[in-house]
Amino acid sequence: MEQPRTISVVCPGGGIQGSFICGIVDRILREAEASRQARTGARRFEIIGLSGTSAGAQNAFMLWYGLLDAKQNPFAEARSAVNGLWDT
Repeated sequence: MEQPRTISVVCPGGGIQGSFICGIVDRILREAEASRQARTGARRFEIIGLSGTSAGAQNAFMLWYGLLDAKQNPFAEARSAVNGLWDT
């Protein structure tokens, strides 16, 4: 069985750039969710670190919160948490 790659997500700050990074984080989580479903539970990568400043710290926190709070699908929960930050 193939070992997943380990990645760290760094979210830069800077006001409106935070909403741009939100889209990138959303894409990463969609890819993680798709690879998990396609490989019957196998993962192509594993998020092992999160970092951010200013608006990026808010993105990183919501990503972390969503992954930890997940009951069924951690990636969907994390996407919902990150997008919820910018939807309001």
